[in-house]
Amino acid sequence: MILLSDGSSVSPAGAKPWLDMLVSKGWQVEQDTLRKGNLRFLLASDLSPIYEVFERKVYYVDVRDSTVVDVGAGTGDSCLYFAMLSAHKVIGVEPDPSRFALAKRNLLPNPDLASGIELKMECVRSPGPSTISESFTLGQLVASISHPLMLKMDCEGCEFDLILSDYESIRRFDVLVFEYHPNMVYKSFNRLLKRLQYDYQLNIVAGDVMIGIAKCIRKGGRG
Repeated sequence: MILLSDGSSVSPAGAKPWLDMLVSKGWQVEQDTLRKGNLRFLLASDLSPIYEVFERKVYYVDVRDSTVVDVGAGTGDSCLYFAMLSAHKVIGVEPDPSRFALAKRNLLPNPDLASGIELKMECVRSPGPSTISESFTLGQLVASISHPLMLKMDCEGCEFDLILSDYESIRRFDVLVFEYHPNMVYKSFNRLLKRLQYDYQLNIVAGDVMIGIAKCIRKGGRG
């Protein structure tokens, strides 16, 4: 168990192996903080995404001077990663209150990167009537953005809903990088392939057709 300075702890279930892997890559533990260079995260953060994002670089794309919409921002790791890649602005959306609070705390020790990040504790939903009060559609979000480039999604199945139900908003992005979970929504990954194939070149970055990460680059666009 990893004890933090405020008396809380990181659960041993899955945390220790990821911490060991991060330390092997040059990350250092300083009290309740994980540090590499000028980048800092609280140890209470999800450690596996930090490894996947910063060491395996599963979300890498050229985002210099562009806008990134991060649906499922978690504890802020991917938002900080895109800011580190010199994105003009990162809009992070995370509906879970505890993850959102931790994401905000992770921005504090990274002020230079945090200045270009806007966090929203809301849900992104498909168009149509909704009973969720704290929510907006992807179309409503991108309407205020002059040139969105990249959409990252890690939202436990909602990627199917957004791609299949709000494709006109999806098409405004030059690059999509998303985790897909067919079994969570009882839909085939091939449905996403058929929807995206005319506009995007799709590659599986990690995993297989059952679960993984896909990167889609608009045909003729940059990636």
